[in-house]
Amino acid sequence: MQNDIFNFNKAQIDICSQMLKVLAKNQYELYNAFCSNDYKKEYSCIDESLIIAKKLKESIKSEYAKSFSDKLAEYTDVLKKIQKSARKFENDCKNGLDKDFEKQFEDLLNKMYELQDSLYGWEVFLGKIEGELLFDKREVLLQAIDIMHDLRCTKVLDIGAAFDKAKIIGRHIPVDKYFDDLVIDSLFLQKENENISLPDNRFVAKLVKSNIYNNIFWGQEAFFSYSPKNSKEKNTYDVSLLLYKDFNEESLSGLSKDLEEYKDISRYVLIEFVTDTITDKIREELSDYGRFIIIGKNYKGLLILLDREVNNYKGKVRIYTVCHKAFNKPSYPMYLPIHAGRKGKKDLGYIGDDKGDNISEYNPYINECTAIYNIWKNVKDFEYIGINHYRRYFSVRTMNRVSDWFLLEKDILDYFEDYDIILKDVDYSYPETIEEHLIKTFKNTHTVYVGLQIARNILSEKYPERLENFDRVMKGHTLYLCNLFVMPFKLFDDYCDFLFPFIIELTDRIDEELNGIYQNDYDKRIAGFIAERMFTVWLLDKDLRVKELPVISGGN
Repeated sequence: MQNDIFNFNKAQIDICSQMLKVLAKNQYELYNAFCSNDYKKEYSCIDESLIIAKKLKESIKSEYAKSFSDKLAEYTDVLKKIQKSARKFENDCKNGLDKDFEKQFEDLLNKMYELQDSLYGWEVFLGKIEGELLFDKREVLLQAIDIMHDLRCTKVLDIGAAFDKAKIIGRHIPVDKYFDDLVIDSLFLQKENENISLPDNRFVAKLVKSNIYNNIFWGQEAFFSYSPKNSKEKNTYDVSLLLYKDFNEESLSGLSKDLEEYKDISRYVLIEFVTDTITDKIREELSDYGRFIIIGKNYKGLLILLDREVNNYKGKVRIYTVCHKAFNKPSYPMYLPIHAGRKGKKDLGYIGDDKGDNISEYNPYINECTAIYNIWKNVKDFEYIGINHYRRYFSVRTMNRVSDWFLLEKDILDYFEDYDIILKDVDYSYPETIEEHLIKTFKNTHTVYVGLQIARNILSEKYPERLENFDRVMKGHTLYLCNLFVMPFKLFDDYCDFLFPFIIELTDRIDEELNGIYQNDYDKRIAGFIAERMFTVWLLDKDLRVKELPVISGGN
């Protein structure tokens, strides 16, 4: 049997929806006015809210909405008290504030906020005014919003309508700040055993085009039947949220069913778990649907981010994360670890620089350059190639730790519309020159002098056109360090074509000059340090539009 809600005509629904929007706007403005002591604005909001509340009550004719009408009546009564108190407050202000009265006035406002919050959620309008649906998930949802912003997600599917069910539209969250760049559609799950009957009394999923508080009064015309299985478009959303109920190990079967149902609708899934630890059972179950990472803890448990595409990346950009030991890998599929100097070493489970055409045995001398060489010779599948380190990553924000601010593929493609290459922020050595700073980093300065002299000799003999730029860099004070970059493959090919014939000869001639005798392993790396500076030498010959980015750093 259909409920009275379906007897609401479209005009009534539209009127109620618009009036609730005005109340929502007034509540936000009222709070700001109260905080700034803008009494004139305060009274205007209160008066308008009272008028709207009275009209709203008159618009509700259905017995079905009795609980909502009762709540609205209570809200109207509080508004009247606030209106009366506000006038007294205004007079009192002329003779100095009465602190006791100010406290009473603030208590009334808080009561109004509490009541008004309860008017927005459709669960109240539907008569569901107790239990889980009114549980305040504000902290969980704020954390979810921060994660979505960090991932640069813009279109969100809120499965189970967690946002609509939470009391987050009120004074505690500045709506514009959080939701301006997020389009949030709600998927309201209606089960046949619930006390609100939909047509045919069956399980249905209804997609509500809401963006938080559109269509709070809803009827059949306000939503439509929706099934991701029948959707022609995959990854319609950036992220889907499974926050409407608290999953634990016992409810994994229900979670698996949801993940299977919605597996093609978004790339990321955010899941709330009621647990302090992830068991092997949970890990095994979730791993079937992609790679997952624990984003953070809240007072009830864990927030988990599931990335469906991490093992099936087919993008235009590949950033290789160079490492020499195991580390916590970025979960984004664009990033792929490569083990530098893996020849003869323990397998870390990553691709190594010892496969295919390689110079892995040179790693003790030229550092990450052996990984760069391997990529150059063996990878042809991407339009753009980048190098990061296991503890250094490009970022869109300046942070002092590895976190959720990694550079993503869409950021890179946007940058390349205006730039030719992405580099780490330039480093400065002033008052020392680059050469003086390099010498200072070695205890055995003789090794540095030998390396620099041989480098100049090779340039003079084979690359005389680059000798002037080499001296310019070494006698200057600015440098692009660490071999961190993202560039088109054609440019990458040009760089490697210059670097490796030079650096391999430099390494061999230094080793020959020193008879293979070095004071320590650090001294062996002089050719690698010179290679790092040759990157800037190569850049000076290019007319490139450079996008400099900060680098976030951390341990392993």
